[in-house]
Amino acid sequence: MRRIMPRRKEAKKPPKSYLKKEILYLPFYLFKASYSSSHILFMVDALRGKISRLDEEVMEKGGDFQGNFPHRISPEQAKQIVLSEARFPAGIFSGIRLESLEYQGKILYPFLVYYLRKKSGYDIKVFDAVTGRGENFFARELIIEVLMRKNGRTA
Repeated sequence: MRRIMPRRKEAKKPPKSYLKKEILYLPFYLFKASYSSSHILFMVDALRGKISRLDEEVMEKGGDFQGNFPHRISPEQAKQIVLSEARFPAGIFSGIRLESLEYQGKILYPFLVYYLRKKSGYDIKVFDAVTGRGENFFARELIIEVLMRKNGRTA
């Protein structure tokens, strides 16, 4: 298993005030889709099965890691999930066709998590720790699931 090293210690647009900031690693399966002229790396999160693309240079900054890999889906299930996206990466009429889809292994990808105090409770803001960009609802949902697992609660 590889762990991608964070490049950013702060988000591009961090919250003005927060209680705590930490880096959390989410589990993903990595696949390499090969085409006639190129290839694309796809990540499938091991908890919910959401697909993302990964820049190859990010993998060069990673290191081997031994540890816990929380997952709900298997690599075989992840391959079935990514297959539809990998078949037509630029659209059905682009002429690019998939030649092979290979499982590359497990990776842990870093996210910056800011914990915020709200009027009636708490909230979190999630940012990609490699690019510093804000993340969408799905990454936030995964972070909450990992935090619940860490604290012994089920999601």
